[in-house]
Amino acid sequence: MIVLDHLPVIPMRITSKYGKRKIGILGATINHKGIDLGNNRSVLDTPIFSVSSGKVSNNYWNDYRGWVVIIDHGTYKTLYQHLKQQSPIKKGEKVVAGQQIGLMGNSSDKTKLSVKTHLHFELIINGLQVDPQPYLEKVKRVEDMTREEVIAIVREILNGSENLPSPWAKKHWENSIADGIVTGAGPKKYATKEEVAAMIQLSKAKSDG
Repeated sequence: MIVLDHLPVIPMRITSKYGKRKIGILGATINHKGIDLGNNRSVLDTPIFSVSSGKVSNNYWNDYRGWVVIIDHGTYKTLYQHLKQQSPIKKGEKVVAGQQIGLMGNSSDKTKLSVKTHLHFELIINGLQVDPQPYLEKVKRVEDMTREEVIAIVREILNGSENLPSPWAKKHWENSIADGIVTGAGPKKYATKEEVAAMIQLSKAKSDG
């Protein structure tokens, strides 16, 4: 069973689905073998992430695809197309889920004048492209966490646990440390440990009542 650990783009906004499409794009196939994801409008450059751990099997230029990265995850591969520039991750290097592999662009000698900035993403199983949307929709995100999962993570923080977070939570964990969410001592100082503990107890009391 294939399970992806991270989204290739955050937020995930599909601009062109997998399969046949009515309008062909200059230099592009009408039978769309992946999905197109739009850019994050809140930032200048949209980062692209590896959806799971693996090894870069190719990093190259193609006149139609532009800058391309292919990652071998063992039982399947993923392809990232139209990067703004060549990925700094070299062929043969290992990557982890959620690791940034490049920036979104519209690179291509054949289509860049007719295509907006986007990521063309493919999921390849047994050498064939399949619709990646159902797999991406199952990626677990922070907003999908249950109340019990949130409490479990916060309890680990309060107990000083040094266990590494799951791959899908790694980036959020690092950002929380940088912002002071974990310790209450960072530049944004969201909450101290005492405040977090109080919130949990108040939440429990409310649910029990």
